[in-house]
Amino acid sequence: MADWNADFGPFDGHTWLNCAHQGPLPKRAVEAVDDAVTLKRAPHRLPERAFREVPAGVKRALGALINASPDEIILGNSFSYGLHLLIHGLEWNDGDEVILVEGDFPATMLPWQLLESQGVQLRFVDAERSTPLTQQLAETATPRTRAFCTTWVDSFTGRRLDIDEIGTVCHEHDVLFVLNGSQGVGARPIDVSRTPVDVLISCGYKWLCGPYGTGFTWLTPEVLDLLGPVNAYWLPMQAGTTLDEMQNLSLDTELGASGYDIFGTANFNNFMPWTAAIEYLTEIGIERISTHGERLVGRLIEGAESSSFDVVTPEDPQRHANIVVLSHSSESVARETHRALADAGIHTALREGNIRVSPHVYNTHAEIDGLVERLPE
Repeated sequence: MADWNADFGPFDGHTWLNCAHQGPLPKRAVEAVDDAVTLKRAPHRLPERAFREVPAGVKRALGALINASPDEIILGNSFSYGLHLLIHGLEWNDGDEVILVEGDFPATMLPWQLLESQGVQLRFVDAERSTPLTQQLAETATPRTRAFCTTWVDSFTGRRLDIDEIGTVCHEHDVLFVLNGSQGVGARPIDVSRTPVDVLISCGYKWLCGPYGTGFTWLTPEVLDLLGPVNAYWLPMQAGTTLDEMQNLSLDTELGASGYDIFGTANFNNFMPWTAAIEYLTEIGIERISTHGERLVGRLIEGAESSSFDVVTPEDPQRHANIVVLSHSSESVARETHRALADAGIHTALREGNIRVSPHVYNTHAEIDGLVERLPE
């Protein structure tokens, strides 16, 4: 089993098992932070070409990660930026429908409510029902259904959806498949050239191990063509020129994905280390990282079975991700255990009264065993 723990930290004796909340910067990214600070501390070192090279670099890294053209990547600061871009950029009509998953993460759910004032109806399926989600989706979709939006990996259960099956059903019903990849991208492989997803949006500070305030959106050319012009950011409007040629005031509405980038795309302090983190993960290989995560998760689930906690995460390994949720019949015991783990330097998350454990590439078998040993029997 490979050990990438030394490429992170130092963690000063602590065990970070809360990547679903914040992913730590790899050492390579920390060095990039230092480089960015150096440039701003002494701006004479900051070349003007960096204003274009920095965003281009992170787009190349993201494109390589998901097998997309860098020109198809929209830079943002969160998942929410990308979803709002879609909601405000598409033209909606009275009677249109959007299907969501009951109990999904708030960031995936709340923005769609903005459309209800335009007559858009929100309909729901339930991933906890025995009826397969794909069957529910097929039965719920109507000719008025425009989009289905869900999270790839559920933050509250650790359930991973079969996005190939879901995407196939969506396309059979002419429904856009919008995927929140924030809890999966960086931990599980995804190839947008083969996966039937129309829009992939993700933050960058969890499994992509970037700074807080990073994110991206990828969408198919067909969806991009549907977006209305929502930004007039001056920097992409000046593409092909240098900073000493800024008097072109022509409004270019044919900029492609770059026309929807968040403002300030030369965000040195964030995008330089994020690029380094993405390149680091890509060099290891997301398939290897995924296998590593599967072993950690399997070991955790097996160990937890001898404790007094129940594993909320689905039994089927095909539905596993890098999140394992443990519940207890007594919420006070769950809270006490969470506190005791933290006191021992083992950091997990308490979500809805349950303990959420989310290991990533930097974690080891020994760290998982250390957590399991502290679970009450």
